Amino acid sequence: MSTICRVHGIGICHQDNFTPQHLRRTPLLASYLFQAADKALTAADISSPPDDLAIIMAAPFPPTKISLDFLDSILDHGPQLSSPIAFSYSVNNMMAALLSIHLQTHGRCETISQFGLSFASALLLAATFLANKRMSFALVGVAEEKDARIQTLQNYCPNMRINYTAACCFLLGLDQNKIGLCIEKEERNTGTLSALEHALCIADLVTKKTGKATATASGLAMTVSVC
Repeated sequence: MSTICRVHGIGICHQDNFTPQHLRRTPLLASYLFQAADKALTAADISSPPDDLAIIMAAPFPPTKISLDFLDSILDHGPQLSSPIAFSYSVNNMMAALLSIHLQTHGRCETISQFGLSFASALLLAATFLANKRMSFALVGVAEEKDARIQTLQNYCPNMRINYTAACCFLLGLDQNKIGLCIEKEERNTGTLSALEHALCIADLVTKKTGKATATASGLAMTVSVC
């Protein structure tokens, strides 16, 4: 197990500390993500994100509410009357694109979709970029949105576990003076965390400066440790 990257700042936005924003034609979940990203940059004492900042979103699912609204509009009114704006926001990589626009960055913009392993996989991709000097910092984020309609889908797709609305962002770099994150993989299948739950667990461990959190999917487990 080796150190893959260093944590420069963490930002978390949930319903208890969310400040409502009225952003035209932007999903509510994006506001959570924007505030979490701004908090991560502030925690790292970065007032203006570097132009080459990489944005990597762990997105096992698209924004829940607007995606289900879009599907409901097709069922209720037919495809000819469905919203093209809702459709554009119902794809997995839209949150990464919106965050890039919000931060006005021009670096790499990636989305990882691997159910519960999405966040750990996003950390691995960020570590690869940083190790190869592709950029100075990588912002790894995850945002999930609770919706009552998800409960029905969970009966058919156990991996679709979304228990609350929140966003979490990690600003990662290679400063040796910062807390490191290590990762290991193994073949096993136990109880799993959602991508957001995995990120929040790791954020708590970074605060405590010790511990590890494991997520699993499809027989593969990925454990992220503070080291």
